[in-house]
Amino acid sequence: MELYRQFLDTSAVATKVAGFRSLLKVVAVCSALFMSTRSEAVTILVEDNNLFLSGSISEWSPELFSIKLAETLLGLQREGDTESFVRLHLNLPEGGLASASFELVNLMRVAQAHGTKFSAHVASDATCMSGCVFLFLAADERWIAPEGKLIFHGFSSRSGETHPTVPAEYIQSYYGLLKSANEQFYEFFKASRIIEENKKVGFTGKTLFEQEVFSGLITGLVER
Repeated sequence: MELYRQFLDTSAVATKVAGFRSLLKVVAVCSALFMSTRSEAVTILVEDNNLFLSGSISEWSPELFSIKLAETLLGLQREGDTESFVRLHLNLPEGGLASASFELVNLMRVAQAHGTKFSAHVASDATCMSGCVFLFLAADERWIAPEGKLIFHGFSSRSGETHPTVPAEYIQSYYGLLKSANEQFYEFFKASRIIEENKKVGFTGKTLFEQEVFSGLITGLVER
């Protein structure tokens, strides 16, 4: 946390990351709801304006993400770069904790409100599943390789219960992300009751990109 405070106290990025401190105070560490099975915490590697996320989203992921994001914004500020996107490279095939996934989206929204733009990228050998798709949907641009995979489903519990009682705000937030990304994709989800009945649907980048009805959901295909 000390490194995180140093980033917050740096005047060059103060306006970019204002609000992160209060968000971190309310990270949910005791939610009973997962977007998939348990596994190890997320790993985030930083290279210039690229953040590479792998593993699984845990209760500690929002704090780590905020530190890495602040580090990235600091680097862009030092370069005088106000145009480059923060590029999120997503390979989270097991999703993770639902509450933490929404916290990551909240951190993105705070940064976006201060002028930061995000692009999400799913490579040919990567899978973005459940909670990971929240980040994908929240990005300003969404890029995926033809063989890259996006997998959507509803909510399950720590005990493996497939139809747990889900907080209404979780469902509303999920639908909100879908609607902001693509109105037709949102309507498809509602009609199919994917969230309510915890159905699982998957798409390759090529399949999703070629669906004209979902035009705009995918910004474009990438080679790898």
